[in-house]
Amino acid sequence: GKTSSTATRHGLRNALVVAEIALALVLLIGAGLMMKSLLRLTDVDPGFNPQNLLTLTYSLPAQNYGTNEKLYIAHQQLLSRLSAVPGVKGVATIGTLPLMGGNTTRFYPADQPKPTPGNDIEANLRDVSANYFNVMEVPLIAGRTFSELDTIKSQPVVIINQSLARQVFPNKDAVGQSLIFTGDNGGPSLIVGVVKDEKITGLDARNTSVVYY
Repeated sequence: GKTSSTATRHGLRNALVVAEIALALVLLIGAGLMMKSLLRLTDVDPGFNPQNLLTLTYSLPAQNYGTNEKLYIAHQQLLSRLSAVPGVKGVATIGTLPLMGGNTTRFYPADQPKPTPGNDIEANLRDVSANYFNVMEVPLIAGRTFSELDTIKSQPVVIINQSLARQVFPNKDAVGQSLIFTGDNGGPSLIVGVVKDEKITGLDARNTSVVYY
């Protein structure tokens, strides 16, 4: 019985050693694959320049900033004060940062009949300040970027990315066309510019259609 017990313990020890080696091999292979994936991601163009960028997330209480006009004034004051900080070269705001996903919107081209429910076009939505594309160094492909003259009281204008331009206007210039947003009682929004694609949901995700306003 003693010999049998000793042999069993040796057998269990040998089995554990084999299992540890196998586990270590799996972990080593996994680490190698992870490093390879990480290196591939570092070569992905995010569509903007991430160098020397600092982000800050903040929210304004609804009881003090309950209207669009109050929100707009608060944003403008914040941008003005931060722009005056020594060393700051540019400041902009955006509702949802790149790579963070976010809300989507539905719309259809103004020169086309209103589609049946569920057949309108869906795109990611980004609300940005006028200087956003300059600060992020997102290249302008056609048209213009936003200006300080584009306010809540002026004609509604939007900027779209390359993916949306290819999807909706494959055979004509998107600049000068208009979009009607489903569920919005306002009039059509004029497309004033087309910008390069930014990565919206992640570096490893495909480019998606985006509307900036």
